[in-house]
Amino acid sequence: METPVARCPRAELPVEVWAQIISFITDSRYLPRTWLHFRRVSRAFRHATEMAFISSHLPHADLIFREQRSIFHTDLIFPKVVFKFDRLADGDRSRAVFMRKHPAESLREISVVAGGGAREDNNLFDLTMRRWRETLEPYATHAARQQTPKSSSSYAWRPHVLAVRRVVNDTALPGLEVDYEKQEISVLWAPMLSLLFGEEEYIKWAKKVDYQHSSARRGMESMMRMVDSGEMPYDEVADLMWEFMTKRNFRVLDLVRRERLARYEHNDQDLRDDALKRQVVVKAREHLEWANFADEFIYRGPEECKGNFYDGMGMKFQGRSEMNGPGECVHVP
Repeated sequence: METPVARCPRAELPVEVWAQIISFITDSRYLPRTWLHFRRVSRAFRHATEMAFISSHLPHADLIFREQRSIFHTDLIFPKVVFKFDRLADGDRSRAVFMRKHPAESLREISVVAGGGAREDNNLFDLTMRRWRETLEPYATHAARQQTPKSSSSYAWRPHVLAVRRVVNDTALPGLEVDYEKQEISVLWAPMLSLLFGEEEYIKWAKKVDYQHSSARRGMESMMRMVDSGEMPYDEVADLMWEFMTKRNFRVLDLVRRERLARYEHNDQDLRDDALKRQVVVKAREHLEWANFADEFIYRGPEECKGNFYDGMGMKFQGRSEMNGPGECVHVP
């Protein structure tokens, strides 16, 4: 007769330790799935994940405002306005507060004559902040209406770009509140991250769908096999690969944005404005690809470029079909 083996009680790590472990995930390619999936494990793991993002990733969150609604209105060009995450709101840790960090107030020394006459804001700083307010107020007003019952589902042009490390988009800012005098912006940070990371995952999945139906797919795969066998040097196909991925990324981002726009009542002018805004988002994404984050550790593992990596570089689906949504775990977009 076998002697029963005494089982030790399962040791559970404190939430603070889990938060510290999760905070070591600093590769931007993994952040969307870390946020979207880890918070679904349990209440404790949700809390640990949120603690990790507060300490490690919100400090790298920026709200960027750059007016480019029309390339024909040169008088609307002004320095970008950047609000950086500063703190969680006093008494309400569900809200993140962003403070203006750019432009510098030293721009007051630069005189600007605008509107054909003298104004109080006849310097570049005050003019920039006035135009920032004029640009943001319609969206902030629309966002406030959206929080009321029976609000309309009309589209509102979004003047901002949200960047969390290398993840960049102009997804909505839930619970938006603006203090124009203090030049502070407050948002519900957890829903804000869910919208940003959710659309990022959808973009990655859409890239794979796009590749499956690309006319260039067969040729690209043949050339890569020749590179693997040594029949062709990689340099000869690198430029073609870069051109393909650049065009694909632009094309996919356009399709995803059109799908987002289709969820709202919109008109032709909204489509034109969104096309211009897409260029701003693309430039911001390209700029942050080369940014330096001192605490970032980029994982280079065997799954990369094998069809199951998070950055969308993998071309082939591992699941049953390409129609598996990005939230399903049978494949990793």
